[in-house]
Amino acid sequence: MMKQGIASAVVSFAIGIGNLLPESVAEVDAPFQQFLSSVHVVSGGFKAGPKVLISVAGESYLDIAGEEGRGLNVIAFHNGTVVLFEQFDFYAEADASQRLSKAIDDLPDGAFVVMAVCDDASSNFDRKARLAIKK
Repeated sequence: MMKQGIASAVVSFAIGIGNLLPESVAEVDAPFQQFLSSVHVVSGGFKAGPKVLISVAGESYLDIAGEEGRGLNVIAFHNGTVVLFEQFDFYAEADASQRLSKAIDDLPDGAFVVMAVCDDASSNFDRKARLAIKK
């Protein structure tokens, strides 16, 4: 059985990369659909310049320009409360994949996860991290 929060992570991640989104957003439950409609994410890098922004229901949780936000920025909500707010710098931290996998595995069932990349999140991003996101 899939954790609802992990499925949410996949949908949020899919918005950026376009290949993990379920066949129909209707496959996810109504509370997640409502949450998803309130999420605004900006991921930037390379020519656009490093930038990351995450807001939910009009409240800004993260708004960083420059290398300070480099990597995968993850915020998870459970019952309206932030339960994870962490940056995984895959370029500078060799253990970022392991930390991400553990952070996702430790989320409570039903958590909604939002992810945004600033600059780069592909270096040292291993299979274990990919599998954690896809759960």
